[in-house]
Amino acid sequence: MKQEPLKSKKMKKKVFEIEDAQVSCVFVAGNPCGPDEYEVDIQVDNMLYRIYTLVGPFEQDEAVCNRVYNEWKNGYHNDVIPEIG
Repeated sequence: MKQEPLKSKKMKKKVFEIEDAQVSCVFVAGNPCGPDEYEVDIQVDNMLYRIYTLVGPFEQDEAVCNRVYNEWKNGYHNDVIPEIG
């Protein structure tokens, strides 16, 4: 059986301004049997933090960015090393 690619989501970057940060998310991989994967970039000053997260079927792009940003801001992603921005 040939598996069809997911057509509803594309690798399009969505960018949002949240507080003093620019937060963007990109759909990375779809899983028909589980959560999808997103790449979330948080740009603060000249620092870029890249976080990969799993997303449920009804979570919108802006909600993903807000959730990951708030987790990052509250120290949940302390192990994330900033990349050159």
